[in-house]
Amino acid sequence: MRRPADDGLIPNEKRVLLAADSLASSGEDQFHGYALAGELRRAEPHTRVMAYSTLYRCLARLMERGFVAQSGTEVEVSGGPPRRVFVLTPAGTTMARDLRAEGTAEGLIWGLA
Repeated sequence: MRRPADDGLIPNEKRVLLAADSLASSGEDQFHGYALAGELRRAEPHTRVMAYSTLYRCLARLMERGFVAQSGTEVEVSGGPPRRVFVLTPAGTTMARDLRAEGTAEGLIWGLA
């Protein structure tokens, strides 16, 4: 998907940012990709599941823009590689809340009020 001319967020980045904000609002200040994918499935049960490769590309772009940061810790998982842990930055929280307030979440199902 093309980046908007104003260097704004593309719809998948908005979805990931809103999922991260939803997790943070429910008390999960730190999260990993698997938790984000679960939140996306919960919030958008009738939409296509986002591939993990797409999810991590979105996280990388959100990190570049300062909306998400890697926490520096990893979660050990039995039988698999450690999971990278991320946090939503204050700028990310502000952007997510702005998206909700504007109601411009690209038609996503996020209970926008």
